[in-house]
Amino acid sequence: PILAGVQFRALCARLPQTLPDGDSAIAAVYQLVQQEKDKKEQWLAEVMEHFEPLLQDIAAIANGNEEKRESIEQRLIQLEENNWRLSEAVQRIWSGERDAAVLTAGLDAQDSALIHRLLEILAQP
Repeated sequence: PILAGVQFRALCARLPQTLPDGDSAIAAVYQLVQQEKDKKEQWLAEVMEHFEPLLQDIAAIANGNEEKRESIEQRLIQLEENNWRLSEAVQRIWSGERDAAVLTAGLDAQDSALIHRLLEILAQP
């Protein structure tokens, strides 16, 4: 189902906005698809903003500041209970792993985006 949605969006993106006879049905479908894409992008931006403090704390631990480690580990357990799959990647990051492809293998788009942001934070001087 998800793949079909991606293929449908890709197909709609290639379609003309209107047909030569002025039919706007394709334009209407295209607009609906674009609105859904915009909603998803907005939601992801909100998720990233919400998780930024947690990612900063995880990065601090990776950089040697163990002060909040216990509370962060508890938070990760709570997130796992809510279907966020960050714990394994975070543990690997704390062990020194930095390969984004390895860390995000098997994760969904939201979890992957969070791990990528965490790696960006760690790459900053």
